[in-house]
Amino acid sequence: MIVNLRKTKEIVFHRPSARYSPHSLITGIEQVVSAKLLGVTFSHNLKFDEHVKNILTICNQRSYLLKCLEGQGLPSKELHTVLCALIVSRTLYALPAWSGFLTADLIGKIDAYQCKAIRWRYSGKLKMSNFLTKQI
Repeated sequence: MIVNLRKTKEIVFHRPSARYSPHSLITGIEQVVSAKLLGVTFSHNLKFDEHVKNILTICNQRSYLLKCLEGQGLPSKELHTVLCALIVSRTLYALPAWSGFLTADLIGKIDAYQCKAIRWRYSGKLKMSNFLTKQI
């Protein structure tokens, strides 16, 4: 197989406290600090702050769609179905792969978004912490 050097990225995972300056083994490959693999953003220090930020950005964009659908008169049962299909599914995607690395702060940010959806009356009591306790 021929490696396309323009599309290939290298990420080196290491401890945050380690004083390590990685050098690429193959010249011409860009070294990055985070990479998206199958929809999950991995960082070089195995923190998922960037992944949670990406998820919440997507969810906020999709919330606009829910507001538009609500304005068009879509009943709350169908709004809940759309919420589960577009937002909850995105939040839960590959959860076993990254949930063990979440801090309480990141879980709180995801729960805060879910609480907004509850205030908007789009969903029942969906809390990220409930899903995490079942996963761990």
